[in-house]
Amino acid sequence: MPISEIVARLGWAGFRDIESEAARQLGALDNAVIDTGGGIIERSENVDALAGNARIIWLKASVDTIVARIETDTERPALTEGKTFTEEVAEILQRRNPIYQRTAHYTIDTDSLTPEQIADQVLSFWSNR
Repeated sequence: MPISEIVARLGWAGFRDIESEAARQLGALDNAVIDTGGGIIERSENVDALAGNARIIWLKASVDTIVARIETDTERPALTEGKTFTEEVAEILQRRNPIYQRTAHYTIDTDSLTPEQIADQVLSFWSNR
């Protein structure tokens, strides 16, 4: 089910509950790369579930980069009401960045990188862990 449909049916809290259950299940896996949505770190139990058996890589990006990457995504429901998309992204990053900084074992600044370059850096980190 698309995120937009889950949010429409259950609200953001319901979506985050499903996400937390997935974090608990996936956090127990060995030798896996888990690509999460950015909001997963907003619940400390998710961070605990994932960090207990893993290395967390923060794919860091500026507001402008994030907006450029996802502004045409029509499946993504709004996280806040009454704000422009850019204002919403800036507000969310202001809240999340300190958590990312505390949580990440490794950070990749993705603003000027291609997806292939980002993947190469992730693989390099994985190989050297």
